[in-house]
Amino acid sequence: MCDFFAHLSSNLLSDTLPAKEGRTMFEKKIRICLNSEEIRILTRSLIDLRNDLIQQGRYTDAVDEILLKLLKKA
Repeated sequence: MCDFFAHLSSNLLSDTLPAKEGRTMFEKKIRICLNSEEIRILTRSLIDLRNDLIQQGRYTDAVDEILLKLLKKA
């Protein structure tokens, strides 16, 4: 059973597709279904990534946005 649906964007095929003007890096959309255990693992992983970025003095904006979306829906 799904506790959360996520719409992800991926550039997995960008190397195999011919270059087109106006093509963005996030062209292919993927929908995944996560149960409560997978949400917990994903949340913990994002928090760990955020902490690593803070230690390196790098921006965490993208990770923060994903965490907010994940926690808002869960």
